[in-house]
Amino acid sequence: MICFNCGNKIQSPNAEKCIFCGMKFKGVCPSCNSLLPTYINFCPNCGEFVRQGEANQQSADELKKVAVLFADISGFTKLSEKISPDEVNNIINEFFEYILKPVYYYEGTIDKFIGDCVMILFGAKSSHLDDPKRAVLCALEMLKLCNEFSVQKNLKISMSIGINYGIVAIGKVGGYYEKDYTVIGDVVNVAQRLQAAAPENTIYVSESIYRETFDLFLYSEAKEIYVKNKSNPIRCYIPLEIINEATTFDVISRIQDSYLSKLFNIIASKDTNSVLLLGPNGVGKTSLLEKLTNHLVANNIKTYYIRCSFNNYSRPYLLISQIICKVLNVSVDDVQTIKQHRLISFLDFLFKDDLEKKETCFKFLSIILQLDIEDDFRNLVSSMTQEDLEFEIRQNVLLFFDAFLSSNFSIFLIDDIHYADIESIQILEYLKTNLYCDKVIFIITSENESIHLNAEKTIYVQKLSFQETEEFLKSFFNVNTVDEKFTQLMVDISEGKISYLQEVCRWLYLNHQLCIQNNKLFLQNTNINASEIFYKIVEHRLSQLDKELIQFLKIAAIFGQRFNLRIVLNVLKPSKSENDIILTLSKSNFIKFVDITYQSSTADKIFEFANNIIFEIVLRSIPKSTKISLHLKIAKSIEKLFRENISYYYEPLIYHYREANDIINSSKYCILLANYYKKQLLYKYAVKYFKIAIEMLENYNQQKNNLYIRALEELSSLEKQMGNYGEALKYLNILDSIADAEKSLFIKCEICECHILTADFAKAKEILIGLEKNIDRNSTLYSKLVYLKSLFQCYTGASDINQILEEAETIIMQDNEIENLVKIFNVVAYTFYRNYGDINKAINYLQKAKSAAIKTNNIGLRVKLTSNLGILYFQTGQINSAIQNLTLALEESKKISDRHTQIHILINLGIIYTKKGLLKKAYEYLNQAYENAEKWNFSYEECACLLNIGEIYIEKGLLIHSYELFLASLNISETKMFTAEKALSFINLAKVLILMKNWQAADEFLNKATSFIENLKDIDISYEYHLTKAEFFLLSNNFLDAEREIDISLKFAEKNIFRQIDCIRKKGEILSAAEKYSEAIECFKNAIKLSETSGSALELAKCYFLLAKTYLKTSQKDQAKYYFEMSEKWSKLIDDECSIKTEIASFKKCLIS
Repeated sequence: MICFNCGNKIQSPNAEKCIFCGMKFKGVCPSCNSLLPTYINFCPNCGEFVRQGEANQQSADELKKVAVLFADISGFTKLSEKISPDEVNNIINEFFEYILKPVYYYEGTIDKFIGDCVMILFGAKSSHLDDPKRAVLCALEMLKLCNEFSVQKNLKISMSIGINYGIVAIGKVGGYYEKDYTVIGDVVNVAQRLQAAAPENTIYVSESIYRETFDLFLYSEAKEIYVKNKSNPIRCYIPLEIINEATTFDVISRIQDSYLSKLFNIIASKDTNSVLLLGPNGVGKTSLLEKLTNHLVANNIKTYYIRCSFNNYSRPYLLISQIICKVLNVSVDDVQTIKQHRLISFLDFLFKDDLEKKETCFKFLSIILQLDIEDDFRNLVSSMTQEDLEFEIRQNVLLFFDAFLSSNFSIFLIDDIHYADIESIQILEYLKTNLYCDKVIFIITSENESIHLNAEKTIYVQKLSFQETEEFLKSFFNVNTVDEKFTQLMVDISEGKISYLQEVCRWLYLNHQLCIQNNKLFLQNTNINASEIFYKIVEHRLSQLDKELIQFLKIAAIFGQRFNLRIVLNVLKPSKSENDIILTLSKSNFIKFVDITYQSSTADKIFEFANNIIFEIVLRSIPKSTKISLHLKIAKSIEKLFRENISYYYEPLIYHYREANDIINSSKYCILLANYYKKQLLYKYAVKYFKIAIEMLENYNQQKNNLYIRALEELSSLEKQMGNYGEALKYLNILDSIADAEKSLFIKCEICECHILTADFAKAKEILIGLEKNIDRNSTLYSKLVYLKSLFQCYTGASDINQILEEAETIIMQDNEIENLVKIFNVVAYTFYRNYGDINKAINYLQKAKSAAIKTNNIGLRVKLTSNLGILYFQTGQINSAIQNLTLALEESKKISDRHTQIHILINLGIIYTKKGLLKKAYEYLNQAYENAEKWNFSYEECACLLNIGEIYIEKGLLIHSYELFLASLNISETKMFTAEKALSFINLAKVLILMKNWQAADEFLNKATSFIENLKDIDISYEYHLTKAEFFLLSNNFLDAEREIDISLKFAEKNIFRQIDCIRKKGEILSAAEKYSEAIECFKNAIKLSETSGSALELAKCYFLLAKTYLKTSQKDQAKYYFEMSEKWSKLIDDECSIKTEIASFKKCLIS
């Protein structure tokens, strides 16, 4: 067994806690036998709901806002004087069973019995938004039941009740041998004192309960009472009756119930996996989610609530990290070891014995969660394109959720997604598209529609209208009519937002700003405006705080809407205790607790402002100079407190130092963060922060600072690595202008390469001349110079390749030179192939490059070399070597998720097996390539697959099928404006129509292709075009034009043995049809020689068959029979689906007859 928190192995299922991290356990999961932490409702490993009877559900050691009710019974003491103890005990038990029914109805918890007194909690086990209301309703109902029981039993029993509301500590209390779960704190003590002070059959509630429920109950006038251990009097109230309970919040309840009803119907139907709640801030979206959460959890539906917060800094994949961490039952800001151990144990459970999935998923999720990445994986990923890396991240997140949701339906509630990072939104969109509705539903709230998330269903959460506001005011204040001006003022103040409206109504009532005349509601001060009321509300509440608490709020506001308590306290250095500060501000509803994060051995409490209005008003009240000072103090505190895990705080340090006008430190952390993201393979974010550092330093004229030079060097290198050569040039030129002579040579090498790769050959040549003068053979830059010369020659053909080879051979095979040498050999090979047509030399240098590349960690380079080598082997007829290299390149490309290369290799393997006559195998490769291209939305590769699968159908003689595929390719190429693929589609459509003898239609397609041939000047397209025209003229008996076209096609086939075979064989057919038999026989024999070199059974069967037919035409039956037998022999090595086998069988009958 493994501790879910730290990954430590636990020997016994009866272990009470982990000896390594101290995590407490309450038993094992009945489903998967994993150890259960004390504070969870669902197993953190398999997600199984842990029922009340299976384990104690009480949380351990946490702070919660709870309503505490004490009820003391009077009358049993006198009764015990008259009857036996057994009878008294039976009556007491019967009494408690009778009067405590409301506790269960209102979802309270009986904490303990103390003699004749009972302690009841609301919000301890499961929190509700209206726990104070539930406590008062329960107390009123208990008094009523107490009176009923007294009447029924003819007894004189009475009760006194005290209720208080606030933050309490929940945990184990007791000695070594005996401990109980309970709640402790001043809130509990005050509730007990209120009960003790209350007369018989009376309820005393505290000020905190009154403030939460004054609009729901009719209360007595405030009373001030003195209680034990309190120097000042306590204000309390007596609830007398419920005020119109059915209609108090009828308007809001009706509106919210209508939205909840829609959500419940969507969840029940499971016909969609995403719902967007769209509406402005304050209209009740969050409260809707909270109510929905309570309902779902109560019904044992696995529910995860994530709230996105506004920050002055952003972290890539933050939201998706929060979602994954919710599933893992850890915090996104916990230290790496906690997240890492938890992820490992969770993946062990999900994938069990599937080691490959487990490892792959862990590696890519580590990028998202920003865990340490192994060097081998880093080297592998560095060979991937940004597009392929992002694809693999999406795939593995999908793999994780698909496995997690396979046995458990779950709902993810994501609040305020407009604050989320774009990477997470893209992943959510991907999950939404690929996960079934019966597995998951994402319910998302947003203030705007510009979040680029296409939810299947949208529910618009509207602001309150004038009429709805008026109804609300009538209900809230229990009046028949409301002054229209006052209603309009309330609409203006609240902007139709429920939360604002409730806040304003409470303040106006408590501060006696309203009057009621003839059951009509008026505002006493008619000159007051909307913004004034809002400010007065917050100012009034702030005025009741002392200076130290106000300073706490100011520091917290400077930190952000969500803040780390330890940092704020470190800046404040308060005289009060932490507990006093938090209790006061939480009870006053200024701040609320949201999370605990674990950094090393310390647990950090995270709080946030209760609402945006408080946050904004506190922030505006701080003078600019004070803001600067506080930002600096916060930055220094972060450095002091989190020295060991400082990388987690780079973003806030950048922000706070920048706001403190400390640009040097802000830039320093920008560069550190950029390098951290680079290390984590998040290159886009690395570029972003390098640019921010450069911009800041330029704005403050710090171009001579080492930080500026460092940022330029890192950024230019990264932009070049990502293929953004224009951007790289911009920063390289700045670097060159401030570099010394030695450094300038290195920078000029980089600039030269960028100019070559962007086809600016004039500038590249000018730089190259200068480099040749200044770099000698002993220089560390010599191999780079030779590489640049070879690259320049390859692109322009401007210099002698042999000179470059001589220079390349002198480069010593040292580790730091190998990659340059590999690049040189690769470029030389390409030059021999493209510029000189020498395939053998090209293969030779590719082999050299491949051998050297084995010593590097650059998998991408090895894939490129191996696949190119495979293609050249194929073109020279070395089929087995081609297959071997392409298969190896395919496996390597999968490691780095090089999807484009994977498809291209599959296509080439399909083409090779087609030439071998193994059409089933060829179709498997091409169909796999097509499915991948379609799945990955690679339209260009889709076209290529369709064209090559169409060729297979032609070989099978299924012309209608091939025509449909070529037509599909044409549609894609026209939509996507792929010019070359459009031309090839026209040519192949013509090819099919020629075989179907539809000359007119074929001629039309060939004419459409003609303009492309003239404009593109592409060898491959020109070859196909002239070969097809030769076929057209052949079958229409225009042998002269057919011979001319085949000769043109043959010129374009020089570098490819299979094209040479096709052309020479076709020329033989033309000559045979023109009755030039001797020339035709010579052509077929030449084609056979080439086919033997290639080892293609299909080509040999075709050539021998055509040769046999030609001999038969010249009445040389013996020769015809011999070559026919040869064709029959080779045809046995090809698939039965090949149409040539049918032709051979038919010809055999003819030959026999």
